[in-house]
Amino acid sequence: SRRAGLPAPDECEAGLSAMTSRTNSGMKDGLAHLGLPNFPLFYVPGERLRLCGHDVREEVNEMIHAWMTEEKDYFYDCLEALKQVCAKPVLSEEDLELVDNRDDWVRIAGPDGAAAYVRRESAAPGAAPEDDDDDDDEVIDVTPAGAPLPTVGSGAGAQDRPALPKPAVPAAAAA
Repeated sequence: SRRAGLPAPDECEAGLSAMTSRTNSGMKDGLAHLGLPNFPLFYVPGERLRLCGHDVREEVNEMIHAWMTEEKDYFYDCLEALKQVCAKPVLSEEDLELVDNRDDWVRIAGPDGAAAYVRRESAAPGAAPEDDDDDDDEVIDVTPAGAPLPTVGSGAGAQDRPALPKPAVPAAAAA
């Protein structure tokens, strides 16, 4: 059964038909019919489907299967889940260059360690955006609470590194 805010069955049928053509243009058209974004899209038929920076190949296949097996409620569950994932895009540097308002995005470390960008309001609470002008070699050692750790070995040629805490020795063992 159709749910509010989701496409009508004929739109779903058109979208899925386009998606199963296994072409880039078909995938883009199909996503649009379903009310999903189609940028950024990285699609290799039968191998990869990244939408809005998320690997959604399995989820899309599951959604298509639900439609084909007449499990319409489950199809709409899958579609709603995909909409939620796509609502929080993770952009690459190349994708960011195509966005109108770059100030709305903050840099984070992506899953592969490369720079990625998320909308300012999607950034994890308390997560500070990466500072672009930081030296990559700079390491700041802080406790989980954010207090700087004391350093050992300073002076010419000595490398600064965090002081290791002394292990607690139980009073009975010290005697």
